[in-house]
Formats: sequence, C-alpha cells, structure tokens
Amino acid sequence: MKGICLLLVAALSAVAACAETRPKFGGTLVVGMRGSFSYENKSSLNADDELFRDAVLTNVCDRLVVLDDAGDPRSALAVSWRSEREQRSWYLTLRKNVDTPNGTLGAQAIATPLALANPDWRVRPEGDELLIQSEKPLPNLLSELAEPRNSVCLTAEDGRWIGSGPFQIADFRAGQYIELKAFDQAWQGRPFLNFIRFNMHSSGAAGGTSPTLRADLWQNEVPETVNSGVTQTSDALDLLALVFAPNRGAGADLRLRKAISLALDRSSIFSVLLRRTGEPGASLLPEWISGYAHLFDQSQNLLEAKRLESLAPVQTVSIAYDSSDPLAKLIAERVAVNAAEARIHMQVVAQPASQLGNADVSLQRVRIASPHPAAALQALAGLLRMPRLQAAENLTSAESLYALESEALQDYTVIPLAHVPERVSASTRTHDWRMNRWGEINWADVWTEPQP
Repeated sequence: MKGICLLLVAALSAVAACAETRPKFGGTLVVGMRGSFSYENKSSLNADDELFRDAVLTNVCDRLVVLDDAGDPRSALAVSWRSEREQRSWYLTLRKNVDTPNGTLGAQAIATPLALANPDWRVRPEGDELLIQSEKPLPNLLSELAEPRNSVCLTAEDGRWIGSGPFQIADFRAGQYIELKAFDQAWQGRPFLNFIRFNMHSSGAAGGTSPTLRADLWQNEVPETVNSGVTQTSDALDLLALVFAPNRGAGADLRLRKAISLALDRSSIFSVLLRRTGEPGASLLPEWISGYAHLFDQSQNLLEAKRLESLAPVQTVSIAYDSSDPLAKLIAERVAVNAAEARIHMQVVAQPASQLGNADVSLQRVRIASPHPAAALQALAGLLRMPRLQAAENLTSAESLYALESEALQDYTVIPLAHVPERVSASTRTHDWRMNRWGEINWADVWTEPQP
C-alpha cells in the first residue's frame, strides 16, 4: 500500500510540474536591444539597427517564403512555386484568405512592395499566382524572398507598417521603444504573448547598461544586473570590417588602403579582443556560409605594407567607431596600432553610429541576414556600396561566388576583419525561444510566466 501511495504522489508531482511548464497565453515580453528603429530605415549599415528592423519586420509582416533550420525554403504567403524559361519566370501560388488589420491581403498588395524592393524584377498577379520575371535567370530567388527585406508590408498614413504577421504595431516612441500586440486573425494562429515591447538602448562607456532598464530578453548585450536563465549564440555571422568613405581624404588612395589591409594582425584581434569568439578572416562571408572563406589571405605583411606606404602621400587617416560600443573602440585602437607598425598614422575618433561615414574609414559591424551565399552577397552589395556583388543573384557555384567576392575586394574599399556571432540571453521566466544559425527567432512561439 505504501508503494502505491508513493507512486501516486510521484504521478501527481509530475502532473503539477507539467502544468507549470505548459505554454500560457498572455503577458508582455520586454526585449532589450541595442540600436534604433524608424519606419524609414529599411536598410542600414549598422548591424544593431538591421537586427532591430528585422525583428519588427518578421513579426509584423510575412514573406512569401521562409527558411527552415536547415536553410531550405518552406511555404509562407506562397504555398508552392515553379519556374519556367530557365528560371527567368517564377510562378508562386499564393495562400488564400490571408488577413491584415485592414482586410484581406490581395495579390496586388503583395506585388507592389516586392517590385519596389527589387527594381530589376517584373512582378504582377496572375490569377491565384504571383509572377516574378527577370531578363536573367534567378536561381536564388527563393532564398532572396526569404530575406527580411522582402517582407510584404502595407504602409499606413502615419508610416506605420501593417502586415499579416502574428503581431501588429501598437505603439512607437522614437528613440525609446516600439510595442507590438498579438494579431488574433493571423493565418499562422494567435501567438502566445499579448505584447512584445522592444526597448532601444545604448551601452555606457564601460559597456554596462542602466540597471533600471528591465527586460526579459536581451540581444547582443546582457547587463550584469539581469538574472539570465539561458544564453544562445548564432554561428559566426556579423561582419566586422573597415569601410572607407568613397573618394574621401587619405582613404582615396588605393596603395594606402592596401597597406592598411596588409598591416592588420587579425589573429591578435580575434584572440585578444574577441576572446576567440567567432572567426577571423579576410572574406565578406564566414566559412560556414560560403565554404571558401579560408582561401582569402589574412596574414600580416608589414614589409609590403611599408613599401606601399612609402609610395602613398603621407597623411593622417581618421578611423571612426561607434561611440556606444566599447568593443569597437578597442578594435579601432588595435587597428591604429597595427597601422603604426607600417608607419601609417591613424587618428581614432568616436562617433554616433549614424555619423561614422564622416571619417576616412569607419569600423562597421554589418548584419548578414541570409545563410545562402548568393543572397547574402547581394544584400551586402547595397549595404557596402559594392555594386559588383549584385551579380551574385545569377550565380550558384562556390567557384563563381568566390571569384565574384575576390574581385569585389580588390580595391580595398572594404577590408574584412572577422565575423562574430549574435547573442541572446533570456530570464528564467521566458520559455520556448530559440535562435537559429543566422540569428532569427520565432517570436510567436515565445511565452512567459506571470511576474511573481
């Protein structure tokens, strides 16, 4: 009899434990994020701003196609697809009865933003399908459509985004926060949370964040005052690079730019400053995405750097870093030390992220939002002002993509340093959140326990 009682107690305890961890509807998730947000800022060189934008976009607006954890396309607003004319014409069958807060999402409402975001495409509805055509083959179309920048958004009179996603914009205070509310009519089903509030914040001089900024989940920066339960990181993702202002000052000399590249000690930056997090490299894409990053020479060559410096006009090169990022300050100072070894004087200046282009060269952290090399390179073409990379849209082989990236880097207007992961930490009351390899989170699955 005693054994039966013990088994009964154990069973009841297991049921109680299961009830405690069962997903619950309701509540507000407070997310702390570096960076800023505005409706007009649909493309930014700053990785923090890009991450913020993508988080809002993927919650509010849907894409025709999304990627699963393996990076393979799966249906979203499009339920199936086929290509014709050697991949110059793509037909995508649209999901029916997709609602937005303003009514049913029609085919023309889907076609218009896609055409604006991709001027080389001809996009039009054809019955239950959407037709996308191009003069050149589009072998990477599905991975391009899965990028956050190709989210289908309508625009309200006040500029607010309206979409068919699981959340919709409830409140926005520039420089402070944006709050999203659950959309009950979402075709994916209602999310667990009632609200997500994304707080904007900046680092202090010592890298800390005000302890008064409470959050349940932090992206890319976790104050010591936050009781985090779980921390996850993406694969080496964001590109750290020196970006020269076009035709400006000392950076306008090719020999000087190449000399700075040869003077860099990437191994030291990776080992000491990045604490062996991510991967050092001289490529735009990390190894796990491209498979060829190891082919780019990242070794330091001070003798050749000094020779090139002797041929270039002797000038002081200004290098700017994001004043809200303490790590960027350390890396910029180390770059200046490396340059000094090649007799190049670099003046390190702190600037707000929006003003980094005012210096000869700036240290940038650039978000890579796709795990597919062709789509990733094409996105970098616009962000880094490297028009040659646009040709990646029509390429599929690693050899052709490597040749394209190598050619694009030959003028040294962009000098890659390393790739670093994105990091997310959550409190113990936050459940069922998970970040994939390229930093996306399915926010509709997240739920929180009530505040004690």
